[in-house]
Amino acid sequence: MDSGQCKDAYSTVQIATALANAFNVGINELPLSLIISWYEQKAVCVLLALLHLGIKGLRLGPSLRAFLTPNVLNTLVMNFDIKPISIVEEDLKVILGKQMDNSETNQIGKEKANGAKTTSLQM
Repeated sequence: MDSGQCKDAYSTVQIATALANAFNVGINELPLSLIISWYEQKAVCVLLALLHLGIKGLRLGPSLRAFLTPNVLNTLVMNFDIKPISIVEEDLKVILGKQMDNSETNQIGKEKANGAKTTSLQM
């Protein structure tokens, strides 16, 4: 589920909460992926809000911010399963839980070459 930009995190959490309630599971038990791209400063506030809500397994990138010292990062990894993003194709393989065939990989490469942007928040 692609929720668009960072400012849409509230709606994404509401949808995830409704799905979790409908399936009688916790949000972290749903097969959803959340990626926060650090293009805007408000992403830090969104990250803190999501951590406060207990959301785990977040992916951050394209690079980690300077305030994420090794100790802070280790705490986030250990307590919230934070992961850095990597190469788009590799991240998609992990997120989708499958091996992509060449046609899928080629399509991603074409989109990237044509200037396709990564969304700020995906879930």
